[in-house]
Amino acid sequence: MSNATGAADERAAGRVRWPAAGGGIMLAAATPAAVGVARGVDPGWILALLALLPLAAAVTVRCFATHRGRTHPSGHAEALRQQRHLLDALTGQSAEALLVISPAGRVTYANPPAANLFGFDPARAPVSALVEQLHPDERQATVAALHERLEHGDGRPIRLPARLTDQDGVARYVELTAVDQRHDAQIGGVTLAVRETTERSKLEAQLRQLAFHDPLTHLPNRSLFQDRLTQARGRATRSGRPLAVLLCDLDDFKEVNDTLGHPVGDQLLERLAERLTATLRATDTIARLGGDEFVVLCEDLSATRDALVTARRLLAVTDEPFDLDGHHVGLGMSIGIAVDHGERTADELVRDADIALYEAKAEGKQRWSLHRTVMTTRIQQRRELAGELARAIADGGIDVAYQPIVRLADERMVGVEALARWTDDHGQPRAPTEFIPLAERDGLIADLGDRVLERALATISTIDGSHGDNPLSVGINVSACQLRDPRLVDRVRELAATHTLRPRTLVLELTESVLLDDPMQALGLMRALQGLGVRFAIDDFGTGYSSLSYLRQLPVDIIKIDRSFVSAMLDDPGQRDLVEAIVHLGRSLHLDVVAEGVEQTAQRDELKAIGCEYAQGFLWSAPLTATDLRARLLEDRTVGEPPAPLRTVGGGAR
Repeated sequence: MSNATGAADERAAGRVRWPAAGGGIMLAAATPAAVGVARGVDPGWILALLALLPLAAAVTVRCFATHRGRTHPSGHAEALRQQRHLLDALTGQSAEALLVISPAGRVTYANPPAANLFGFDPARAPVSALVEQLHPDERQATVAALHERLEHGDGRPIRLPARLTDQDGVARYVELTAVDQRHDAQIGGVTLAVRETTERSKLEAQLRQLAFHDPLTHLPNRSLFQDRLTQARGRATRSGRPLAVLLCDLDDFKEVNDTLGHPVGDQLLERLAERLTATLRATDTIARLGGDEFVVLCEDLSATRDALVTARRLLAVTDEPFDLDGHHVGLGMSIGIAVDHGERTADELVRDADIALYEAKAEGKQRWSLHRTVMTTRIQQRRELAGELARAIADGGIDVAYQPIVRLADERMVGVEALARWTDDHGQPRAPTEFIPLAERDGLIADLGDRVLERALATISTIDGSHGDNPLSVGINVSACQLRDPRLVDRVRELAATHTLRPRTLVLELTESVLLDDPMQALGLMRALQGLGVRFAIDDFGTGYSSLSYLRQLPVDIIKIDRSFVSAMLDDPGQRDLVEAIVHLGRSLHLDVVAEGVEQTAQRDELKAIGCEYAQGFLWSAPLTATDLRARLLEDRTVGEPPAPLRTVGGGAR
């Protein structure tokens, strides 16, 4: 084939020209020989190595060529056939479809799995046939996004989720990874890997539904409500318009369960949820917090009176009795209202609505009550408390308690979680739920975290056996601002050297919200810490986005199931299923799973039955002082051989 003929064929085959918008945007992975013949490159440069390198959630194909001497033109076709056979053999075992589209819009290579994914050989079809397989609802947006990022990107891999539809209209979820290699003489196109993610997407959807919605009413649950409230406060701050939280609680609902049974009570809650939802605006959020307690979030209000009008409408839904299996059930409802004009946090809003709710019930039920507080008093008290906390951090007044983590198989201690403790200037112990948000709000959280890290490592270094083959691991919570601070790596290295500890002793616990705050920056810092030997745990897993993508991309070793799921798993089958799903997810990803907040033997037994390996909670021990921890560890290790610590499963593999 002459150079002129090859170029003409390429122009004739390319119906979608590059880089016109919407054209030539698909997959690509060209053989050097195929591109070489078309471009007039000496086919004596042949394929020597094809390496499939996993990068995050997709695959980038890299081709390397080495000169093997010149080939006579009559051997071009046979050389190309052999090279293509080698490439097919190497890429045929991949789970991804791998292709290349030239700038002229021609698929110059498609590996064997591509035909299985698309139902035809993409190399024998126009690019438009591939584009047509994109879901109609997303086709234009996906093509436009890929084109925009290819034309204006920085050369790094481009990842996009997408859906494909077959001839029967059945949708499949895929993940696209494209790399612009049009300027690479050996490739000359856009390489793209297509991985089918249908099963993963279904599991993620199931986890999101279980984690964010009430299984009875299908309303948002507490976690999703908190997330929406946090976002709403940001919008309210920008707009300057108030928002309101209305906490609703049924009056004497227990009598319904006691007299008519829980099935009728559940029906009542479902019907009530339907009525409440129908009363609200489309922009309002209603969630079920648990039991007979609902909460409503109203945004973009003109004034406080708008919240009061909404409360009256909500109360009116209980005026008409509910017809439940032949029973006419009438009941009342009390509502506590908190209106925010920008001065309160999300937690304070819910707290104030709860205070108002109790006031409403105390006043006779079936009514609403608006929370009223002298703002200057609260602000002054907060400032004074923040000043005390700052002094305590600077002067070494922060204590650390240690809650044991046990292996369920023998209930032996394998690690601890370090917990900050603070007693104020008046000798009153302050709950972490009070002073940690205060530290975050007043910019003290980084210093607080550093003090806990320093104290915890110093304590662990003095415990007998921590320098042996099985050192006791210590988990320490890390805030978002700490994870953004590159000095954290040097600080960990310094403290480990000072206390002669191996960094693998340290497990840094991160919440899902911290990871999602800036995942790329978090990844860089985590990789650096992982290089020291530090391990990572996702704390309160299941209360955030529970994305499988970041579990695959980030160097996570441990996931910790939130205590709210553990506490409810015996009474709520939905919560029990969620816990089991998280345990199975951890096992499939080779991660250790720790259940938090275990307080009952029945919870322990259920966790063992579903395969959870580790747990912590008051069933074994309340948080211990350093002295008590030494005594407890000595007691454990005099019984027999020291137990193995939490496995270092993920640290070296990801």
